Amino acid sequence: MTERPRVFVSSVMDGFGEYRAAARAGIEAAGCEPVLVEDNPSLDASPRNACLDGVESCDAVVVVVGDRGGYTAPSGKLVVEEEYEHAVGRSIPTLVFIQDGVERDEDADGLAARLSEYVDGRFRRSFNGPDDLAREVEAAVRTVAGARRSAGMDRQRMDGLLAEPPDFGHEVVLRVVVAPGRQDETVVPVEQLDGDDFRYDFVRIGTERGVGLFDQNAARESERGPGSLVVTQRGSGAPGQTVRVEMTEDGWLTIDANMTGADERSRRDPMAGFGLYPVEVEEIAARAAFALRFARGVYEHLDPHGRHAGLLVNASLGSLNGKLIAHRRDRERLKGQMGGMFGQRDGEVPVSFDRPERVSRADAGWVDDLAHRVAGRLERRVNTSDPARRF
Repeated sequence: MTERPRVFVSSVMDGFGEYRAAARAGIEAAGCEPVLVEDNPSLDASPRNACLDGVESCDAVVVVVGDRGGYTAPSGKLVVEEEYEHAVGRSIPTLVFIQDGVERDEDADGLAARLSEYVDGRFRRSFNGPDDLAREVEAAVRTVAGARRSAGMDRQRMDGLLAEPPDFGHEVVLRVVVAPGRQDETVVPVEQLDGDDFRYDFVRIGTERGVGLFDQNAARESERGPGSLVVTQRGSGAPGQTVRVEMTEDGWLTIDANMTGADERSRRDPMAGFGLYPVEVEEIAARAAFALRFARGVYEHLDPHGRHAGLLVNASLGSLNGKLIAHRRDRERLKGQMGGMFGQRDGEVPVSFDRPERVSRADAGWVDDLAHRVAGRLERRVNTSDPARRF
């Protein structure tokens, strides 16, 4: 399932509600998601910026011109014309609908003339009443949406990332991969990735109290990939202290954290120090939650208007090396036992899900729910590989 193409409605608002509702109905009938600025009254931006941001978040723009030109923006242009030019400047397909049989004011007449001159006839249609507009919008949007529907996720890329978690000194590594459900060539321009402001915000999100991926007191270093930013934290060696995060310009996030290491428990118990305890399901869930909270924060920062409302997520465990995965209640009973099936053969890495899980950022509980499912699936994958061993 792919994300529905988003279509922005640009028109005057006062006294034009019936026609905006008709445009909405036509967009929905075409199988797309209508975006109208009045649907988001609490956006943390000025009304003008909110409209232009809404344009940028969409796959197409519907411009409707009736009898009035409407308000003039601070730029000196009509608001509708400014939104049209904003879309064209970003190569967003724009469909123009001009009402027939009405007496236009001077601004509307000039706007209709300019748009008729700018827009190819294939993307310019006329209408009379609201029902007529809904039909015309549906027909036109279907044509554009068919060409613009999101491509499927790059499954080969996802599988490749899951199969190759980094080597953190032979510690078990949890890798979480998050990809936008809508595949765009650019989500965050590489110039932005290279900027100090983005790196600062990237780390700030990771250190926030409600996220906890990065340790505020640990040293970190950043480097540039061919089209990505990589931030690495090397902490005390305790679980969760070695972290590597990569953000690509097309919006993919890869988050790695060590699951095992020298902590207070290992200093008290030599068995723990030698890595002879199983990897705990609860610890996997906790580390997955840190990673997913970070991903949620990054996407909220980059995409406040929800173009990438759907995310695709999967996870894997690297360097398991025959360790068991068990619930905390079974930790002592299984101390010293080895023989897990995964990690005995080169390149064998357990993965949580056969297909990436699709989540909606609009779902307030998706992080904790998915973190527990990631951990539960990994435990099941590893422990049911050997029919003789089930917990």
